[in-house]
Amino acid sequence: SFFRGLSIIFGMVTTYFLARSLSKEEFGSYQFILNIVGLCWIFALPGMQNAIMQNTSRSDSLAYRKASRLAFISSLVGSVVPLACTLFYMLAGQRLLWEGFLICALLFPFFKGLQHWRGLPLGREDIRGLYLREGIMSLASSAMIAATCLLFPGSLLAPLSALLLVPSLQNIIISAMESRKLPKEESTEHEYIRYGYKTSFHLAAAIISQHLDKILVFTFLSPAALAIFVAASRFADIARDAMQDIAIVITPRLARTNTYTKRLNTIFKFTA
Repeated sequence: SFFRGLSIIFGMVTTYFLARSLSKEEFGSYQFILNIVGLCWIFALPGMQNAIMQNTSRSDSLAYRKASRLAFISSLVGSVVPLACTLFYMLAGQRLLWEGFLICALLFPFFKGLQHWRGLPLGREDIRGLYLREGIMSLASSAMIAATCLLFPGSLLAPLSALLLVPSLQNIIISAMESRKLPKEESTEHEYIRYGYKTSFHLAAAIISQHLDKILVFTFLSPAALAIFVAASRFADIARDAMQDIAIVITPRLARTNTYTKRLNTIFKFTA
């Protein structure tokens, strides 16, 4: 969609400003922090978004309030990881890293733990509305990151704060708005919550594989090596995101399907 294309363009512009503003070592450290945060997404129960989407597409969205609350509480546990990294690098005397991890520890529950509202527009098949919100968020985030790069050249903490703060504020506002729209009662269909837990467990392997290689490059080679690695894999990441967009479009329809057909098998083969 048009708005999704804008998000990709804004992301590439952001990468350009960061690469121009930071040295290779600083850019590598920036990416290392983000990949540790990405790895902690496991604790935010990512499968709950799928559970909310299925509940919304099939019935009444009442599972949203409980699922989002459980994910937020679980993400508080995930904050322990960047907090531990803060302590480790503080003792190691690496101020740039421990300050960055401290910011991540404070914002992680809002950055990842409250993002499951996306399951609601997906379940309603309001893809345009979802990407409109994503596009606005990407524009605001990119503008803030570009401004911090120009105002504070060579600073890693300023763009990192902007990157985390804008989506966190969006998640807080939209989560509150969506909760107020729903009835006070909660869903009695607990299989959606169990499904969210189960898919979170299976998604953990995919999340680890997406971030572990970058963490290992930083740990065993150098921050500069990670900066080059990230730049070289940028187009591969864009291709992966494009295929995930296709999956997002067809997933709500699949959620209402009760039998596995030959047509579904063809769709899965194509997206794979």
